[in-house]
Amino acid sequence: MQIGQYQLRQKLGEGDMGTVFVAQSIQTSEQVAIKVLNKIDVQSAMDRGAAAEILDFAASIQHPILHPILEVIDTDIDGGMLAVVMPLAAASIGDFFAQGKPIPPKHHLRIIDTVIEGLQFLHDQEVAHGSLKPTNILVDRGGNPTITDLAMAHIRDFGLVPRQATLLQEHYIFTDRLFNSTPELAADIFALATFIYQLLTGGRLPFSDPRSEVRKVEQPSAEGLSPLVHSVLLRGLTHRKELAYPDLAAFAADFHSALQGKIDPETKRWFSVDTNTSSLDEEE
Repeated sequence: MQIGQYQLRQKLGEGDMGTVFVAQSIQTSEQVAIKVLNKIDVQSAMDRGAAAEILDFAASIQHPILHPILEVIDTDIDGGMLAVVMPLAAASIGDFFAQGKPIPPKHHLRIIDTVIEGLQFLHDQEVAHGSLKPTNILVDRGGNPTITDLAMAHIRDFGLVPRQATLLQEHYIFTDRLFNSTPELAADIFALATFIYQLLTGGRLPFSDPRSEVRKVEQPSAEGLSPLVHSVLLRGLTHRKELAYPDLAAFAADFHSALQGKIDPETKRWFSVDTNTSSLDEEE
């Protein structure tokens, strides 16, 4: 299949909003990644135009840690579809988790700090990512991470919603917000805490069941976390707004303090982890 000047090759993967392919430019032979938004209905020219504007806005927000959008293509495939052209990455963090290949601990802090830097850049502009998860954290052949899919949650907020979120996305959705609700800065902190938990525990998710009404962080899943880091992540995962971190910078500062053997007094008071049991029920 050809989209614009690109010939689609093998499929890389599928997400909530579309399917990603390796593609090759007919003009330059350059290989790129193309995400075809085939999980949402944009057959209406008005819907395609609105979604394309959101994608163009996302492309205009440039930072070394934000994976760039090279081009947005309005195709006539299946009555009308959008495709997003991006540089081809070597892999995503989600690929490592899916293959059961834990990322070596020596790379953990570099990945976490890079993701925090990219999110902080967005939050400084009052822009939430809204769809942070391992499959949206890409790495190049040098192991350098970038964050992709900035536009997807904002397109869902517009009303172009796929049939359902993937199971992975459900684990990363803030407890009191829906898959298609307006992206919030607080939801990015929740997703970041979920990601750090999963990274530091070798791929384990903090919740055995992603449904918000039964979420509970269990001690056995936290193997590999120090008690202080675990406490910080519990606070990052809390649904109680009066106890949550006020912003991303406060979460990042407390996380780095935990690595040095100290945590915020409020974190210690409400989220201290004992050696026998630890769950979000402790907040009650």
